[in-house]
Amino acid sequence: LRDGQPGTDACDKLTREEPAHEVELSAFFIDRHEVRNADYARWLEGLGELTRTAHELGARIERSGTPLVVVASERAGIAVEGGRFTAVAGEEDTPVRYVSWHGAQQYCLDLGKRLPTEAEWERAARGVSRRSFPWGEEPPRCDGVVFARYRDMVCAHLPHGPARVGGSSADVTPEGVHDLAGNVREWVQDPFVERYAPCDPVCRDPGRAPPAPASRHAIRGGGWLQPAVLSRAARRAGDEP
Repeated sequence: LRDGQPGTDACDKLTREEPAHEVELSAFFIDRHEVRNADYARWLEGLGELTRTAHELGARIERSGTPLVVVASERAGIAVEGGRFTAVAGEEDTPVRYVSWHGAQQYCLDLGKRLPTEAEWERAARGVSRRSFPWGEEPPRCDGVVFARYRDMVCAHLPHGPARVGGSSADVTPEGVHDLAGNVREWVQDPFVERYAPCDPVCRDPGRAPPAPASRHAIRGGGWLQPAVLSRAARRAGDEP
């Protein structure tokens, strides 16, 4: 990927957005901002006994054998010292990263919430007008969205890594939801499938009950490492939970 434009491999991955289909949704609420490091560190502090294992990116924090998050690395925003979790100085208001699907879902559940479904996330990002980007039709600009900030990409002259949640002037929907196109990508509830299953005439959303963990779960949105084409509101990917 160069200059924020997709290479052949990225274009191939856009077929994950097919086939186009309609989904029936119930009313829902969604948070306006990504979860901050300070919030997630506070949650970890209240969990009780956790284990810490070595990981190539730092230290992996587990609860009863289930991985939650990687901390204490160069890019992580959470540090652990003497068994205490704190946000790294200066990173309190940037979004938490290196979170597993389990760690994201459990955080939400403990707050009386849950991860959004893919359809809910896309409804928040695209609105009723089915806009291409969370704010509208214009592609992202370096001075308004945290994207393509790596190596020889188009915004690499700006600081690498995510920025303060809600701080991007352009990355906000007309309804007031921030950072869906940039900063960090987000887990959603659904198991990931390479292509949507066809449905006739309308698909029904998976519903409000949290799903059982799958071999891969869906990820939505763009991030500071992604080019403009992956900031689109229809963009989707998947990874091991």
